[in-house]
Amino acid sequence: MRIASRGARTYLHGDLRIANTYIRRAGGMGIGDWQIGLQGCWVYEYAYLVASALEVEDRRVWERDLLNFYLDRLGAAGGEAIPREMAWLAYRQAFFYPSFAWVYTIGRSRLQPSSRLQPKFQPDDVSLAMIERMSAAIDDLNSFAAIGL
Repeated sequence: MRIASRGARTYLHGDLRIANTYIRRAGGMGIGDWQIGLQGCWVYEYAYLVASALEVEDRRVWERDLLNFYLDRLGAAGGEAIPREMAWLAYRQAFFYPSFAWVYTIGRSRLQPSSRLQPKFQPDDVSLAMIERMSAAIDDLNSFAAIGL
């Protein structure tokens, strides 16, 4: 989280994954499920959304172009200019938190003593798909090396 918290700050949704987005009938997209809002590093939610929204093969093909598009739009909206290589490194480093979040989601019964009282957060097949996508990103992007391991 310390690594994911450094860098240009933006307003964050807190759980920006594909299931919390929608397409409007008139065109355009929106974000739902605004239980919390916070301020933090842009890459935290950007990486989470890209990996949760795209099949692994599509992410591999589009991730550089999508990152460049995001950085251009962020700058056009008045956000901090982020050098491309610095953004790429931050992106490579950002997948550990969403990976943990999905392992926690599926493994809640092992992590919480009162788990029989806890509802399932997500169906197991959804959690497994997200864990697979985040793990593939960590592997593809050599994220351990990106954080110095």
